[in-house]
Amino acid sequence: MLSIIEDGGLERLDDLHIDQIDKAWKPRDRWIEGDLAAYRIALALRDKHELPVLVSLGFSLRDGRKQLGFKFQTRQKLQQQLDYHTPPSLYLFRGNEPFGHESARVQDCSALFGCPEPPGRCYYLEYQRDSKVYGRSMFIAG
Repeated sequence: MLSIIEDGGLERLDDLHIDQIDKAWKPRDRWIEGDLAAYRIALALRDKHELPVLVSLGFSLRDGRKQLGFKFQTRQKLQQQLDYHTPPSLYLFRGNEPFGHESARVQDCSALFGCPEPPGRCYYLEYQRDSKVYGRSMFIAG
């Protein structure tokens, strides 16, 4: 985290895939478990070092031929929507980007993670990638 801040990684929007943090999180069925652990570690490190950044956990979701919306309310449904190739990633932001995107919507995602309070604010983004494909992402930010 410190090197990303020092070497311009914030401006480049560098990310860190959870399978690069711990090889145990490489299997797709471990992504949600691993991403929450990595996110909590990143929040603790940010607070310990008093870093002026927003820590975010990004999920790449499967594309669609039409807008699909935020229609998954359980961890199992989220697992089914995860992109097959891209594990979740940690990001650091100076401000509120990319959550100012016109498609960004705040969602209640507490049920997805089995806790009464979500681990951060949940954002769902859905945008037209090209004339035939809608891209989708979900972020937890705190």
